[in-house]
Amino acid sequence: MNRNFRILYVFVVLVLILTGSQLLMAQSNAPLLLGINAKDTFPNGCVDCHKAAGSKVIDLVKKVSGHPDVAPIVKVVPKDCLMCHKQGGASVAFNLISHKSHYENPKGNTFIANYQGSCLSCHSLDLASGKMIGKNGNKNW
Repeated sequence: MNRNFRILYVFVVLVLILTGSQLLMAQSNAPLLLGINAKDTFPNGCVDCHKAAGSKVIDLVKKVSGHPDVAPIVKVVPKDCLMCHKQGGASVAFNLISHKSHYENPKGNTFIANYQGSCLSCHSLDLASGKMIGKNGNKNW
């Protein structure tokens, strides 16, 4: 190999290394978008997330003073919760309950600290329409 070719070869290799490292750095700064640029580890929303945290959704419901026993009638969470907690219903709307509990006290909130407060933990995004869809899963109790 002649000297000019070796210099060119070293130069090309260095450019490839630098370009590759720039791509890796750009990817590491990308936001975590479950179901879009990363595997959706919580495809069943509430059920998967609370199972991963070591609890069942029903355990949270039982802590609410005066809440009726819904274990026999709720099969799909949170879809079946909307029987009572629908927008404009007699009970507080589910979206208000869930958003308040997941975003209050940002410094001491597990959802923010462990899951980066990602909307895509509970919702999926239909890329074609741009609509957010609430995830549902069979009850875990």
